[in-house]
Amino acid sequence: MSRFKQASPSLVVAVLALIAALVVPAFAQVATTSLTKKEKRVIRIANKQISKKEKRVIRRTANRRITKRAPKLSVANANGAITAASAHTANTANTANTANTANTANTANTANTANTAQTTENVLFAVVNDDGSLARGTTGASSQRENTGFYLVRFATNISECSWIAAIGLAGDQGVATSGEASTVRLNGTTDTVRVDTFNTNGGHADNGFHLQVVC
Repeated sequence: MSRFKQASPSLVVAVLALIAALVVPAFAQVATTSLTKKEKRVIRIANKQISKKEKRVIRRTANRRITKRAPKLSVANANGAITAASAHTANTANTANTANTANTANTANTANTANTAQTTENVLFAVVNDDGSLARGTTGASSQRENTGFYLVRFATNISECSWIAAIGLAGDQGVATSGEASTVRLNGTTDTVRVDTFNTNGGHADNGFHLQVVC
């Protein structure tokens, strides 16, 4: 009489895995990873001996039983889970790409802001001595003294929609400016000239050097 060895637990699992693989092929790789070479060979031989028609019958029968006893393990549910996992992975990738795109846009905006701050084309200035001569200023700027404490500063652009700020001060790094105040107004009938009036502490017009800043 022939004697058969008792099948190892892993071989039993392998046979079940073969049937499961016929129902849901994606299970095959996972279910056979723990088998020995001999047991895997048995599975391959058994798989070859089953005809396509028999495989279809096994697949339909097994799926009906699985669907009846454990609906969540049916082929439809398994495929749905795989599709959902793929969709989740795709969504995660899209989210990562969106985050990278947002970071790139933020970096670009930061760079643009830095470039704008560096050029400061919207800020004009002039440093004027008490005699009305221009010590330094934005390209195209000019200045002149019209009367005691009365100065005109002209720029090479329209400054009618800008703000004009002036303060008493010297042009260099020596001495102390005479105490006083300065006021600004756009010269009537012009779009490029600021009138600056300088005063002493008593409120009367007095010649004083000043710093003028125009922000547009």
